[in-house]
Amino acid sequence: MEEEENLRKKLTLISSYDILFSMRNFLFLLLLLLSCSRDYPIFSPHPGYFFPLAVGNQWNYIQTSTITNYPEQGDTFLFPSDTIHWEIKGRKVIRRWNTYILQEDEYYFTQYYANLEDGFYQLAYSISNSTHSYNPYKGKYKIRFKERTFNNIKELEIWIMNLGNFSKRDTLPLLDSLIHDIRKMLSYPPEVGDEWTFFNYPWYAVREIIDIEEVETETGNFLCWKTRTLYDIDNDGILDSDIYWDEYYSDEGIIKRYFWLLIDIIDKNGVKVGEGEVEDILLLKDYNIILP
Repeated sequence: MEEEENLRKKLTLISSYDILFSMRNFLFLLLLLLSCSRDYPIFSPHPGYFFPLAVGNQWNYIQTSTITNYPEQGDTFLFPSDTIHWEIKGRKVIRRWNTYILQEDEYYFTQYYANLEDGFYQLAYSISNSTHSYNPYKGKYKIRFKERTFNNIKELEIWIMNLGNFSKRDTLPLLDSLIHDIRKMLSYPPEVGDEWTFFNYPWYAVREIIDIEEVETETGNFLCWKTRTLYDIDNDGILDSDIYWDEYYSDEGIIKRYFWLLIDIIDKNGVKVGEGEVEDILLLKDYNIILP
């Protein structure tokens, strides 16, 4: 009887091992299949979300810009596409924060980010004194927005983001400027309806998580938190209706950035020759990151 009982225990133990082994193999195969496909949204909104900050993380984007009613170009003028490379180059302590240095190589543009307890923050930025000049759209016409003139969409975009004067090669860390407040890019935990003051100087801007939206790219589809930034550039207490800025965040980082605004088109003498609608899109092409 004792031998039969021992045999029964051994068989039960072997059966348990078989079940565990089968379950382990099943999970391994499931993870393998999921990792081999990128045409599905791997990001499910969850309270543990953090922006993927790690030295060496890289993102490549395609930037396209259009202006409607551009002189001599028909109804819509599509500017040449540009490839933008972002990479986290290192780390740097700024006051009490241990930040990650994100370099945009094409325009020698550096931003300093950190994941803090209540959000993903931009703590400082700088624009290099390099002689590199971004002006692929140089021609007879310029852009005027809010009574200010810009040579191209990139200059306008940097001004909208409140990141200094591109043409003067500003180096303006947020913490050493008149802005005072560090800038929350995304709230933690992110929830639709979250709203916060984005910055107060030189004008007021508010950012809100407005939706969860799937974004299609050539490297796959991503389910994202969609944020929208609205402005009161006129400082009249009313949010402007001629501009907004959307950003889409997934586990893999920023998947898409979208600017929309209405502008005046002027000639080289400063004379208005028309009005146009600007759409500037930064869309993920590929990436190589370590997930947090």
